[in-house]
Amino acid sequence: MKKFCTWALLIFSLLLIPACGKSSENTVKEDELDTTLWGMATVVNQYQLDLVDDVENIAKGNTSTDMESIIDEIWRLQQSLDDFSLGTREQIMYIGATRAYIANTRVIYEKCSAFIADGNADDYESFLHYLEMEKQLLSNVCAKRTDYLLSIGFSQSDIQNIEG
Repeated sequence: MKKFCTWALLIFSLLLIPACGKSSENTVKEDELDTTLWGMATVVNQYQLDLVDDVENIAKGNTSTDMESIIDEIWRLQQSLDDFSLGTREQIMYIGATRAYIANTRVIYEKCSAFIADGNADDYESFLHYLEMEKQLLSNVCAKRTDYLLSIGFSQSDIQNIEG
């Protein structure tokens, strides 16, 4: 059920990002890159928010959160970024920022899971360290996304309309 919800959220988030009226085949393909990367970042961000909201319950064992399944799902998303062919500098930077963000979230889950399993203070410290990095990494994804969209001809106004 959790996997279904993940994919449903991904598909829903993909539908939220409009193509902004771009018509050339090349631009549509590049818009697909943005839609895919932003959709991944949105799903992973929700995982991170869910973990922060539920961490106390997880620690007490009072949750149905299947951390291993979530770690596996995040890992699959991270690996799927290898399927993208590299192109412009902006594409490379956007893909790299998204990869770093996804990897960081996976490590957050791994460290939290390890701490719960073993009670090791080092795992808890690592969990907090990676959690602190999350906001900066998400900001970097947003910045690289903006750079990418500007590089393919979107105006600042178009980008603001996409971002809501």
